[in-house]
Amino acid sequence: MKYHSIYAIIFIEFYIPLIFITSSRFKSKSLMVFYFSF
Repeated sequence: MKYHSIYAIIFIEFYIPLIFITSSRFKSKSLMVFYFSF
């Protein structure tokens, strides 16, 4: 069960922000700077 939580963390930390950045790429690149500042 621990592996499922690890994959869930990886999914939340990388896959969802990747979709968010690629979908909102046409707005501005300030969102990427705001995200990667953390």
